[in-house]
Amino acid sequence: QALISTGWAVGALALAFLVMYLVLSRQFSYPLVRLSESIRRMRQGDYSDRYVYNKPNEFGEISTALGELMDAVQTKQAQLTESNRDLEALTANIPGGVHRCLADEYGTFDYVSEGYLKLIGYTQSQLERVFHNQFYYTIYEKDREQTMRRLREQLEAGDEAELEYRLVRPDGTVIWVYDKGRRVRGSKGEDLIYCVLLDVTGSKKAQEELRANEERLRIILDQTEDIIFEWHLLED
Repeated sequence: QALISTGWAVGALALAFLVMYLVLSRQFSYPLVRLSESIRRMRQGDYSDRYVYNKPNEFGEISTALGELMDAVQTKQAQLTESNRDLEALTANIPGGVHRCLADEYGTFDYVSEGYLKLIGYTQSQLERVFHNQFYYTIYEKDREQTMRRLREQLEAGDEAELEYRLVRPDGTVIWVYDKGRRVRGSKGEDLIYCVLLDVTGSKKAQEELRANEERLRIILDQTEDIIFEWHLLED
């Protein structure tokens, strides 16, 4: 009978421990697991899994804070998406192309418009692979150092820069671009340069042809001893 009593006591104690374990698991382990799962999903970009724990304790406060954080992130993402959409709509109506880059050593691209990609003839993935997603490497090799030096000099004097340099398209065609840039302060405190580019290859060729014609005319005039004059038939 003593053994039976002892067995009942041990069984009751074991049952008590089991009940206690289930209660503690419900109160502590389960909330921790659910909160950890929510955090993991949030890191993956999924903000749909919200664990609501309304009890007035530490877990309830953590759950509330996590929900508020997820709401803030979603709101910020929505604002950023709307801002990018507005920027795309604006740049789509600009002839040429637009890009935004960091004011670092090589001008790491932060944004490029579809017009800019069409201008240089590369896709977004090719821009990252071929040019390391950096402004410096898009410039025609012989123009790189001079262009970056002029950019630094102008930004040291103010927040605006005007540049002309050459780019090489995938088929080997060399084009001239006019680049008008302005430095602004980003939301994180970083310096960003917004640039609008226009293809000025046609005007550059016209200027070169005009200079060549003027040079030929000068050589002719220097080598002749005849009298040369201009006579406007309609006015004279």
